[in-house]
Amino acid sequence: FTSFTELDWITSAKESCCYVSPDFKDSINSALKPKSFTLPDGTSLVLDHERFMCPESLFQPSLLGLDCNGIHEAIYSCIEKNPVETRKGFYKNVVVCGGSTMFYGLVKRLQTELVSLAPERTVKIVALPEDRSTMAWIGGSILVSLSTFQKMWMSKIEYDEFGPKLVGRKCF
Repeated sequence: FTSFTELDWITSAKESCCYVSPDFKDSINSALKPKSFTLPDGTSLVLDHERFMCPESLFQPSLLGLDCNGIHEAIYSCIEKNPVETRKGFYKNVVVCGGSTMFYGLVKRLQTELVSLAPERTVKIVALPEDRSTMAWIGGSILVSLSTFQKMWMSKIEYDEFGPKLVGRKCF
């Protein structure tokens, strides 16, 4: 994308057309009714399997050629690295926020996938209201405004001079 305007167009298409399939294998083999989306410049996009294939990469990053865990596996791994006595509370309070959590079906699929990884646990996904697409940004802005965080601030000039090593020096 060459501009924020184009990015906004694609974000709008993503939010109005895409969804997380409850059963990816079933969806990939089924016939779907394509959905059209018209960009503000008049260009029309016709989306078919892309509607669920793109969000599926959250659960199967290998679809994008990435060698990493899906979000359900990452959440499971993080929780399991904690002391046994705290895990129950974490499983009952999985909070999702950010723009991609707005995909229709994401919360239900995440619940299903986590229960399959931890069948002995009660899993509860906490999805905040419609404004959760900006909650990560709001939380980050609150964090960096805390006085205890100010010593970790760095300018672009500092970062350009010292690079990623500066993050380790200032933050850890």
